[in-house]
Amino acid sequence: MVDKIETNDNLIIKIDLPGVTKEDIDIGIAGETIDIMVKFEEESEEEDINYIQKERSYGESKRTLKLPSEIKVKEASANFKDSVLTIKLPKIEKKLHKIDIN
Repeated sequence: MVDKIETNDNLIIKIDLPGVTKEDIDIGIAGETIDIMVKFEEESEEEDINYIQKERSYGESKRTLKLPSEIKVKEASANFKDSVLTIKLPKIEKKLHKIDIN
């Protein structure tokens, strides 16, 4: 699940990532997109276990999100707490250029 939040100064992305550690997460920003790559480790298989139902996925997952505005890439930050990844992306202030009318 992903939430994208926009404030006056920042874009904030929140993603639920249960079952991973921060070492399993890679974040990349290019142009107007952000890539979030996550590796879900499979639990060790014991020989005498018989799964009745198995729905959790394992392996690598990648999500690419389009950003609605330009950001200050070097000021971006991320925090991972209680299985929630929060990415803070400061927006570039758009300045309007005034045009004189003759």
